[in-house]
Formats: sequence, structure tokens, C-alpha cells
Amino acid sequence: MALSGKSFKHFPGARYATGVTFQQANRPAGTHSEVITYYSGKHHLYGYKVEVSVLPTGLALNCSPRAKGSVSDITIFRENDAFHLNALKKRPDEMHLEDDGPFTVEYPRDWAVLTDKDYQVLRSHFRAIHPKRQTRLNPLPLEETRNNDRISHDRVIVENYFGRMKTLWGVCSDKWRWDEGAYDLFFRVCLTLSHVRLCPLRAEEGDDYQRYDARLRGIGFSIKACEKEKHTNYQEGRAARLVARSRMRGDESNEV
Repeated sequence: MALSGKSFKHFPGARYATGVTFQQANRPAGTHSEVITYYSGKHHLYGYKVEVSVLPTGLALNCSPRAKGSVSDITIFRENDAFHLNALKKRPDEMHLEDDGPFTVEYPRDWAVLTDKDYQVLRSHFRAIHPKRQTRLNPLPLEETRNNDRISHDRVIVENYFGRMKTLWGVCSDKWRWDEGAYDLFFRVCLTLSHVRLCPLRAEEGDDYQRYDARLRGIGFSIKACEKEKHTNYQEGRAARLVARSRMRGDESNEV
């Protein structure tokens, strides 16, 4: 990528950008402890996660096997470390290329990977470039905020790619209703068919993915609200029945 001039604008020392997409699925059968592992706390839905790594040209380089919805993004990355360790390693003919990006001292023989804020502790094993977190009590300095914007600018290619996939292939965007064992095959086929050479990725596709993700979270929150309302109604009904039963017993005692 560096030799061809097709590298990331702000971080040319990054080989690719990595992100995770979530897809809703039917509630699996099994015990509560088995089922809950498929539940995404972010989306409040059952489903699968897949990690995808995208080159600056917009081509997908790799995707991980499906993970259950409760698995964290950084755990998926670590479980796919065989790919990342190999893909980020500089080849002998790349060692002379200029690379003055972040963390070259710590990782002189590796290219970098662009990630999001959820990968804060990844840098101890990988040359990961990610935005820094800020808190209400510790806001980021202006330069750190600008650097976060630069990282997001380059890394948005992953969301654009997800937007392309979800728009092209309903099997990747609709609720997965088929056998879990077939999921990886269908996802990889759709990934392979999401060509970008003839039609480059656009920012609008990233917006499409944001809307898709927001729609999933909306569905999840709606389901959670309905369940909460049902639980509240049940508790209120149970309390009313207990009060009525207590009064009946009191009336019977008075009659005696």
C-alpha cells in the first residue's frame, strides 16, 4: 500500500482498519446460562458478532469466525491474533520504507492497525492506534481531540464497508433466522461479493451503517421496555391479588 501510494491519509503506517459488526438472530434454545452468552448488552438483542479488517483501498482483508453477542470486541481481536500478528508483520522488502507514525519505537517491525475506543489495552501486544477516551472530569486537550478526529477519519472506511454490505445483502442486515452453523459461510460469501473496485466506498454508506446499528439498538430497547412493562404489570397484579387475599382472610376471621 505504501509503495502504491494507496495508504491512509493521516496514518500511512497503518496496514488496515478493524471493526466489529453485530447482527440480530433468533433467541437460541438452551438454559439461561447458555442463551445469555448470545445477548448483546449494547443492542439488547441476541445475535452474532464478526470482526472485519479493511485495507485503505476499501477491500476486506479478513473476517473472523462468528462470536456470540456478549463477547467483547477486543476479545474477538485477541482470538483472531494469528491473523493480525502475521498480517501486521513487515516483510523484509518493507523494512526500508519510511514509517514515522505512532509507536514505531515499540514496534519497529510491525505496521499499525486502526481501531476504535474499545481497544484501549490492546497496545501491550499490538501496534494499535485508537482514539483516547475522555471523561467528564478529564477532558482531552485540543491536540488529542484533533488526533482522535484524524483516527476516526481514516478508520471510517470500516463503517463504510459495513454499510455497503448491509445495503447489498439482506442476509447480512435482516434478522438471522437460519441455522447458526451456516452463518459463517453466508457472511464470507457476502463479504467476498462486496466489490469496491468499480464503485468506491462512500461516506453515505457509513451513514447507512450508523442508521442500521441505531435501528437494531432501537429494536432492542423497545423489546426491553415491553419486557419491563410486562414485569411491572405482573408485579402490580400479584401485589393486588395478595392484598385481596389478605382482606378475604380478614373478613373470614371477623365472621368467625
